[in-house]
Parts: sequence; structure tokens; C-alpha cells
Amino acid sequence: MQLNQLLSVSLPYAKTIVCLESAQCTLADVFLYWCGIASDLKTVLSQRASGIPDSVKSEVRAIFNTRWSEMFEDGPTDVHLAAVYLDPVYLKSDLFKEPVSDPPAKSDPGARIKHLRIFKRVGKYLVVLLGAEVEHGDHPLLHVPEEEKRAVKKRFFSQLMAYAQDDHPFSAPHKQGQTVLEWWEAHRESPHADILAALAIKIYSVMTNSMPDERTASIFTRLNSPVRNRMSMQAMVSQAQIQQFYHTQKVLDSHCSEYPEYYAYRRAFCSHAPQFLLSQRRDSTS
Repeated sequence: MQLNQLLSVSLPYAKTIVCLESAQCTLADVFLYWCGIASDLKTVLSQRASGIPDSVKSEVRAIFNTRWSEMFEDGPTDVHLAAVYLDPVYLKSDLFKEPVSDPPAKSDPGARIKHLRIFKRVGKYLVVLLGAEVEHGDHPLLHVPEEEKRAVKKRFFSQLMAYAQDDHPFSAPHKQGQTVLEWWEAHRESPHADILAALAIKIYSVMTNSMPDERTASIFTRLNSPVRNRMSMQAMVSQAQIQQFYHTQKVLDSHCSEYPEYYAYRRAFCSHAPQFLLSQRRDSTS
């Protein structure tokens, strides 16, 4: 029974670690899998048949809430939340729970925005990101002269508002097999979406783990065997590139993921992801 109790509260974390090592993982997945962990823990801790003492349940909840706050409430940025919000699949979903309050007036510009608090929080982060790109980046669309900065910021707010309200051109549906990054890349040339698309592409291009580097180092280790240790560095790099190219091509040709567990766990977690009231206080998962 004690072994089953240990597995029931630790297995969600173990599955998440496996999933977040995927080459297809994004910053949004980091947030979503944490929601999946919370959902699984809530289910386990609400079952009396588990036999877990109340004191242990409280400790488990406290550990999760502390780590959640460190990652998503007290962290340096809201990049994970922004990544989820910039996925049109979750834009109007019930992933986020709204506080009980009076509905906004119809004349309010934010009346058509479903998650207004989340919109403001994400918008605040994206403004900081846009400012950094304008001042220090090298993107030709964002790194503009001083006299054009105000116009860029105005276009950004207009595009973010249009995206939050699911207006054109952001109302375009996902194509079959299209990733979120590809969806945003399809909007990069549109004058009504280019600023926001540039920021979204940057966020969704971030690699969330070091697994590709570790796999490359493993290839070098296999190539640099005792009988082949006179191989030049350039030859080793070229062979590693060829091996990775054909390995990737084989995966694409088979129409399946390199990590089937990633998609299986993602479906299992995200389909039961609970609602969260994102606030500055530490909410209990109970």
C-alpha cells in the first residue's frame, strides 16, 4: 500500500520529465504539464481509498503549490503563460478560471475577451519582450529607429487585441498537422499580424531542454571509438549531421513521433487539465 501511495503521487512528475525531454516540447507544454500534474494529484488526494494520511496530503499540496509559485507566479517572467495564451487552441478554452465578478459592459473594449485578467498579464509580459527586441534585437521589423517605435507599439496593441477577440486574420483555423509555430509563421507576412507573430515565433522557437545537445554528444562518443580516434573533428561533425538528418527523415516518413509517449501523455494530461485561478496568492490544489 505504501508503495502504491508513493507511485500515485510521484508518477505524474516522472511522466512529465519524460515528456519534457521531447524535441517537440514547447514553453507552453511546460505550463500544461504542470496543470496535468495538479489534476492527477487532485484526483489522488481526493480518494479516501488511497489511504494517504491527511498530514501527508497537506505536505504534498504544499510542495506542489510552492514549486508552482516559483515557476509561474514569482518567476522572472510570464513566458510560459504567454506561450499557452498564444496557442489559439487554448485562447478561449476553460483552462483558466475567471474570478466571480460583474460582467464587463458591452461598450468596454475588453468585453469580447474571455480571459481579461490573463490577457492583461500576458500583454504586460509581451510589452516587455517587445521593448527588448526594439532596443536590443536584430529583427528588421522590430528593431526600428526612434521615430518609428511609437508606431510599432501601437500596431502591436492593435494586433494583440485582434488576436484576443479572434478577429481576422487570427480567426484562420489550424491546418491538418500544423504546429503552433507553423501557424504563427503563416501570419508573419500579414501587416495585421506581423508584430505579434514575430514575438510568438520567438517564444515558440525556444528550446525547453538540452536533449538535442546531449544526443549529439552521444553520437560523438560512439563515433570516436578507439579504432577511429584519428578521425578529424570536421569529419566527426559531418557524420553526426548525416546521421541526424536521416534519422529525422525516417521519423517523418513513418508519420509518427520520435517520442510516442510525448503525445500519449500530452493527450492524457491536457484532456483533464483543471481550471486555475492565476493570482498572486498560493491557491491550494484541493
